[in-house]
Order: sequence, then C-alpha cells, then structure tokens
Amino acid sequence: MTPEEEKHERWMFRSHSRAELREWGNALRFFRFCRAIGGHANDGDTLEAALAFRDLDELHALCRGLGFALTPLPPDEPQPVRGQPYAHADWSKFRTPISEFPLWEQPGARVIAGTQIFLSVHGSQLNLTLLGTEPYEITEADVENAKAIEVALAPLAHAIVDPPTTSDLCLSPQRYPAFFAGATTLFP
Repeated sequence: MTPEEEKHERWMFRSHSRAELREWGNALRFFRFCRAIGGHANDGDTLEAALAFRDLDELHALCRGLGFALTPLPPDEPQPVRGQPYAHADWSKFRTPISEFPLWEQPGARVIAGTQIFLSVHGSQLNLTLLGTEPYEITEADVENAKAIEVALAPLAHAIVDPPTTSDLCLSPQRYPAFFAGATTLFP
C-alpha cells in the first residue's frame, strides 16, 4: 500500500470500524455511507442515494414518487450577481434554479418518511443526502432513518444510481466489495 493509500484508509475508517460499516452497507439497499472530505471543507459524513432520469418528465415523476412536486420559477426570477456582496437576509431571498431546468427550483430540504433530507438535481441525477443527526457524524439512528426512506425509494428502484457519487470516499459495492454481502474476504 502506498503512503497515499494508507492515508486514505486511515481517514476513511477513522470514525467507524470496518465491521460497523460492513453492517451498515448490508443493512441499506440504496443509501451509501460517504466519508466527509474533511479539513477546511467543514463537511460531515453523509448517507447518499441517487436516482437517474432522462428528461424533465422523468424528473417530475421521481419527485411525485417521493411525495412532492418541483416548484416552478418565473423566467425573470431574481438571481444573485457574482461578486456582489449581500446581507444574509437579502441572500436568503434568492431561490436556486436547477441548472439544467432553470424554470424549476432545486428541491432542497424535504421530509421523506418523517426524516429531513436534502435533495438536489445535478446533470441527470436527483441526489438524496442524509446528514448525520450528530454534527459531522453518521449514527445508527441515521441508518434507521435511511432505511425508512428506502421504503419510499423502493418503487423507484429502477432509477437507482449505484454508486451515487464517483468519490472514493463513498462506500459502495463497486469500490469496496469486501463490505457487502457475498464478499469472499472480510477486508483487504
């Protein structure tokens, strides 16, 4: 193992044991544990899932399947001007359009199966991000919340993207097969 690979391994498994992550990997059908980038990013670990769509009609169908509708935006929706400072109160008035469909607002924070989750559209994916209930940390309670959301996702299983992200910090069967059912060895 190279020094860079060793550093990655130490970071990836710093907060949770390999056994715990294997248990979570096998308990979840659609969500994947994603380790924070860390450092100055000030981000936290997440559980992530993604749904693929081909066009706006399919995106609307996915949203309806999750129990909400996208919000339309008028063509003249005010947008922030790059480089111009804004007070927080002014900044919070701006609504974020979906880049690929600028007449529709990004879904943002929603409640699915009683759990707060963040949804965003990028490219041809509807991304679902479950933040930890503890600051920066995923817990067993978050895994249980993800399981509840997966019940709502089950009818949309045909659209699941796995892995939901290409990051090497995303624990998926493709990148970390030893952590999922059917592995012939427990750990590398």
